[in-house]
Amino acid sequence: MIKRALPHLGFIHELGFLDLLSLWKHLDKSNKITLPYAGIASGGLSLNVLVHLCCGKPLDKSDQFSNWENRPLRNSQLLYAALDAYCLIEVYDMLKLCCEEQRLSFNDICHQLMSARHPKRKTKKPSIKTERKREQKVELPQPPREQRDPVMADSVKFVCDTMLQGLGKLLRKCGIDTAIPSNTDDHTECVRLANDEHRYVLTRGTAFEKLLGSVPAGYCLRIISDDLNEQLKQVLDYYHIVVTKKDVFSRCQVCNSNSFVKVSKSTMGALISSSKNLKICMPPYYEDNLEDEATGFSSEDEFYEECGSPLTTQTRKWDLYSDEHVDVGLCLTKQGAKIQVEEVPTSLLGKMDIFYICEQCGKIYWDGSHYDKVIFGRLQGIVL
Repeated sequence: MIKRALPHLGFIHELGFLDLLSLWKHLDKSNKITLPYAGIASGGLSLNVLVHLCCGKPLDKSDQFSNWENRPLRNSQLLYAALDAYCLIEVYDMLKLCCEEQRLSFNDICHQLMSARHPKRKTKKPSIKTERKREQKVELPQPPREQRDPVMADSVKFVCDTMLQGLGKLLRKCGIDTAIPSNTDDHTECVRLANDEHRYVLTRGTAFEKLLGSVPAGYCLRIISDDLNEQLKQVLDYYHIVVTKKDVFSRCQVCNSNSFVKVSKSTMGALISSSKNLKICMPPYYEDNLEDEATGFSSEDEFYEECGSPLTTQTRKWDLYSDEHVDVGLCLTKQGAKIQVEEVPTSLLGKMDIFYICEQCGKIYWDGSHYDKVIFGRLQGIVL
């Protein structure tokens, strides 16, 4: 009906509304036009004043607050409703005429205003107290753990969602098989890994409610704290996991594999010589910010001193192979992973006799002081 009544709005290629008050404010701000009754009407930027400026008379609002639910409407109400709409058309025509007199593109101005995105109204942010009450109201309870007997670290498996990548790496340091989906994966990947590989799901916030019904009871744990140490303690306590010194650093921190190749200093030197022909060099590794990891931040890079820390005993719970599992000429593991010799400082070759290469991703480790720092630091009171 509006299209038929206003055929001159045919330039608009999409449905919408034109706010005459916004149009007037736009034109008035730029001082580009002068309305015919500018010297008579006065007041603020209101529709009543705009009608007065364009038509010479103000709007009659006497029937505005009458009872419009009673039927039939009075003649004065019908006249008021008709004039209210008619005045808008008159105002529109007058604004268009004034713009044309000033050689302004009225259609372009209208189209610009109609297609502009209006900012959302600012809503009052609820208080922390209100948010906590709301969360407590809708949060589903954590199901109790059915298994009460202690379990060894190497006999349990987890999958951490993308918000808990730091916790996932710390679990790997404890020798626990922990899958960490990439940042591009959604929660369905956690469900798949949990069901296909019998892994417990570790998650946070509202994701817990989404995942809880997709895995068996007790297979989904909601992590409460933002602190990485508290997160680890919650997982170990809930599932009654026992971590021993043999478990610590028995898995690759990057890919989660527990298969390593033990190579001598001379073999590592030969690998470094072979790698010099490679054009692509890996970037140096830097230490992760574990506090950031507690809230979701993570990087696969590690500072080389940490890479050189893990492996100090021969009784570690891992699969250890001889250097026959590496291709020195191609600088590859038996599984086809590029051995990351670029991360080994040249000065280290004269200090270390043994190196350990992850078969799955090619990351290199060596004996160092970080093992004791972790045992008597972050994992103190946890490792038996």
